[in-house]
Amino acid sequence: MDDFDFFEPNPLAEDIVSTQFPARDKYKNEYEKSFLERAAHNKKVIVGIVLLFFIFLLTFLNPIFNPHTYSDQDVRFINVPPILRITKVAPGSYIHVNRALHVINVSEDGHLLSSPEGILNTSAMGFFYNIDGKSVSVKLDKNKKIVVFVDGKQVPAKDEKTVWNKSYWLGTDSLGRDMLARVFYGTRISLYVGIFSALIASIFGSIYGGIAGYSGRRLGELMMRVIDIIDSIPLILIVILLMMIISPSLKTVVLTMGMIYWTSVARQVRGQILSLKEREFILAARVLGVPKHKIIFKHLIPNSIVQIIIAMTVDVPTAIFSEAFLSFLGLGVCIPKASLGSLTSDAIDCIRIFPYQVFIPGLAIALIVYSFNVLGDGMQQILNPEKKYIN
Repeated sequence: MDDFDFFEPNPLAEDIVSTQFPARDKYKNEYEKSFLERAAHNKKVIVGIVLLFFIFLLTFLNPIFNPHTYSDQDVRFINVPPILRITKVAPGSYIHVNRALHVINVSEDGHLLSSPEGILNTSAMGFFYNIDGKSVSVKLDKNKKIVVFVDGKQVPAKDEKTVWNKSYWLGTDSLGRDMLARVFYGTRISLYVGIFSALIASIFGSIYGGIAGYSGRRLGELMMRVIDIIDSIPLILIVILLMMIISPSLKTVVLTMGMIYWTSVARQVRGQILSLKEREFILAARVLGVPKHKIIFKHLIPNSIVQIIIAMTVDVPTAIFSEAFLSFLGLGVCIPKASLGSLTSDAIDCIRIFPYQVFIPGLAIALIVYSFNVLGDGMQQILNPEKKYIN
């Protein structure tokens, strides 16, 4: 009998021995793991990234697949909507009549063919056309509805149908230019203005806020009072002054937006640095004799990068909306370039007759601003480690 036979065997011994250590985590540290996991499970970040991905993709791929450019004009097809109400006037012959009573020959599936010449009938307040040997007249009835007559007989409703405009998917404007090409070109301009102006504001604002936060109390308060003065000046006045000093151009708009929105970044960075400059690593740098500019640019500002990124994601949609507002007022992007704001401004005079020309660029502005706002809200949740994550 062995000396240790009286010990009962441990039924979990095999499990304990066979237990393996968990595989090495693929993330370098806990903060990186937490960030990636939060980003992958944050609905706002996912929605914002997906929307912006498709916006960028369609914007930059449109010139490849679209045969029309933003400046091409075809005076035959003016103010043609994206959805066509076509009328059969003869076997295999269809026409579309827009709200201005202009007739366009179209195919049955929605391709634009030609634009016949019409004769104004002042007595009937309409137009006469000769189409495929048929006498066609169009006018508006008492209810402002378009009525088509072929050889003196009104075309019945069964000979009318709705098709999509296959030649110009989003229609044309008052000069016969493709709305699809112009909207995507305007989206590119708006994204350029929003991203680069936010980048300029973030760089200048972080430097200014870093100096104001680490400097003494008097200098810091003086620098913040300068920001208060700038914020009290109306946006339009600053833009007009800059336009008088600098020649109007796309670069001027970007520079103007950057010089306006840097103040909000400076406030956030200063607040973050005020809480960081009393930390142990900053005190250690002071004791070691590190110069002030190195403490600001190598220690404080890099540790405030979260606040800078959050401020940038908030400033991008604000700059895009402001650029659209300024272009709508005629103070933004200059002709021949076109932004979403200038497209809306050009079409505002015919909003009652051709509302799609205002609705389409307005919808594009709303979609871009919404995408950046959703992404910014999600970034605030996952980039701020001091707040509890809430999806």
